[in-house]
Amino acid sequence: MPSKTLVAALMADALAGTVLPLVGLPDLMPLPGWETLVIFAYAMVSCLVVNDAVKVAMIQMARSYGGSLGPCVGWTFPKRRPRGRPARPAARTQGPTANRE
Repeated sequence: MPSKTLVAALMADALAGTVLPLVGLPDLMPLPGWETLVIFAYAMVSCLVVNDAVKVAMIQMARSYGGSLGPCVGWTFPKRRPRGRPARPAARTQGPTANRE
């Protein structure tokens, strides 16, 4: 659970980020309310929806590969093992034992 100080700082940041564009700053015109709402909605979608979807996909990928999810490990994934039979080596075309079965 986040501390009360962190929650208060996040709320103040959200309030300032919403009020300042509506009021304007010196030498900057205020934004119309609908533009502020569009910017806020875009930030919410990109930060909450897209970001969480990417995190979930990365965690599932790490678990499927047996990767470690520890905070200090560094998100390393082991290399995939090749599926099926390995490829046959190319036939030798030079030398005394070339293409000998």
